Amino acid sequence: TGGVVAGAAVVSARCEEVAAIIKMTQNSALGVYILLIAVLASRSGLGGKDAASPAPPAKGEGLVYGLWKKFPKFVLGYLFCSVVASSLADRERGIAVPLL
Repeated sequence: TGGVVAGAAVVSARCEEVAAIIKMTQNSALGVYILLIAVLASRSGLGGKDAASPAPPAKGEGLVYGLWKKFPKFVLGYLFCSVVASSLADRERGIAVPLL
């Protein structure tokens, strides 16, 4: 958040305000999205037995597959939510469109 606001401050004070509002809105909405995704995943049984510590890749599995199994998939959800929230920002008026 600090980097975004500092970068916008270089442009103008108005950009700094808008960047702070948009970034804080994204950050505050992130918790709601993650909670919703976690509830949906737990109800559908997507977590498996021990999703927190996946097994190491077995011999014969490629490096890419092994990395994919260990990759924290929530990062993709975060990136998706960030892109959606950023694309809904009203850039001409400099305000964020509420997502909820």
